[in-house]
Amino acid sequence: MTPLPPRIGQVLIASANILACALLAGTVHALVGTWGRDLRPTAAVMGLLLAAAAFYLAGWRRYPVASLLAALVLAELLLIAAIGWFAYGGLPRLDNFFRSWFINSALIIALPWLIGMMAGSARSRSLR
Repeated sequence: MTPLPPRIGQVLIASANILACALLAGTVHALVGTWGRDLRPTAAVMGLLLAAAAFYLAGWRRYPVASLLAALVLAELLLIAAIGWFAYGGLPRLDNFFRSWFINSALIIALPWLIGMMAGSARSRSLR
């Protein structure tokens, strides 16, 4: 069985889910207010939301893995652009500051997404 190619609509919906998870985690952080500048609880909430969203898209909606991976790549490109915009006012420089922010942020986004995607695709395979 050949893997399905990514579909643009599915990639955009999955990318919107990633963005919505980040915004919802930030909203929870602002509403709780007691976490202060510690972003670890926000990262944990975002990780849970990302894993749940990827599990839903891969398991129940049966999105192809290629579409979910393409959405993850798009999210990582947006992360690079955001780091460049806020830290350097344009294009990022590949220095220690960029690497420290990118690696930590990419792990917070990618690991839960990949875990949820793998669990969801395993669920959809078991239902066939």
